[in-house]
Amino acid sequence: MDYEITSIVDGKGGVADTGVPNFIYRWTEREVLKTIVSFDPSRVPSIKFFHDLRIPVARFTASGNRWLRAVGLLIEPLSRLIAVTAPSQCNEFAFAIAKDGGKQPWIPTESA
Repeated sequence: MDYEITSIVDGKGGVADTGVPNFIYRWTEREVLKTIVSFDPSRVPSIKFFHDLRIPVARFTASGNRWLRAVGLLIEPLSRLIAVTAPSQCNEFAFAIAKDGGKQPWIPTESA
C-alpha cells in the first residue's frame, strides 16, 4: 500500500494536518469506466481521459541535491514526448464525464 510519507514534516501534514499520511489511491481508466457504467447502466458512457507527466523539479530543488535537480531539469523537456507515447505511465490523470452518451440498446425508445 502506498502512503504520502513525504507529505509529513515534523509531525505536521497529511490527514487533517495530524501527521497521519494520506493513502494514495490510483484510479485507472478501466476503474472510472466500471464506476460510471454501474452508476448509469442505461447510457453508453461518454468519458474523455487526460494524462500528463509532471517532473517534480521543485521537490528536487528543495531536497538540496544538485545532481537530482539537474537530472530533473534535463528530463523535463522530454516529459511531453513521454506523455504522448506512454500516457498510462504519467503521474497526472484526469477525466471528464458527459451525459451525452446515447441509450444502451436494451433501453426501449419512446414511440410516437
